[in-house]
Amino acid sequence: SIYIDSNKFNEIKNIRKNIEANTSLLSIRMDAYDMIMNPCSIRDDMVISIDIYKKVEKVYKCLYAKRTEKNIEIQMKGHTEQSYRLSNTIELAFFIIIDNAIKYAPNDDNIVIEFLDCSTYLEVTFTNWGIRPLDGEMTHIKERGFRSKNVLTETNIDGSGLGLYLLQQICDSNNVNLNIHIGNGSKNVKGIGYAPFVVKLTFR
Repeated sequence: SIYIDSNKFNEIKNIRKNIEANTSLLSIRMDAYDMIMNPCSIRDDMVISIDIYKKVEKVYKCLYAKRTEKNIEIQMKGHTEQSYRLSNTIELAFFIIIDNAIKYAPNDDNIVIEFLDCSTYLEVTFTNWGIRPLDGEMTHIKERGFRSKNVLTETNIDGSGLGLYLLQQICDSNNVNLNIHIGNGSKNVKGIGYAPFVVKLTFR
């Protein structure tokens, strides 16, 4: 029999996951670039039947390397087998939400994705600890190019301020309701203030 070292096997498995994830991420990032350069492309995208749960699961698995680097765990709560008629740009919407959650969460933290499947609609809620915005900033958070002053002054996190702007455009084009708010609670990590950052998508 052939002996396979378990550590080597896991290392090879992780490399394969990274290759698959990076390939998928490249495709998603190219879609994002196309939308930034040509916003009209969102309206022109073909509408197909999309399984929401599987699509969210695919996107967070694509971010395997980024999650692992920060030791971020993603918890999926609830389940749905509902499919909705949407354009494939919804994949980019999920990517923006989860990528931002990983980017702005402290290391060794959790992101919770919860599915509430009702008879006439589906709610998908993404919750993570994010850098607390200043009072009044939440009204500007989806404006093109906007970034919180706390992010700019207290961290060295790169960003363009386009993510949530694009997210709103994608949701509008797919008739998906987008709600973003700060939840109750606060904590301090290495001198930086964090609060629960909640993004809710409602599909009908």
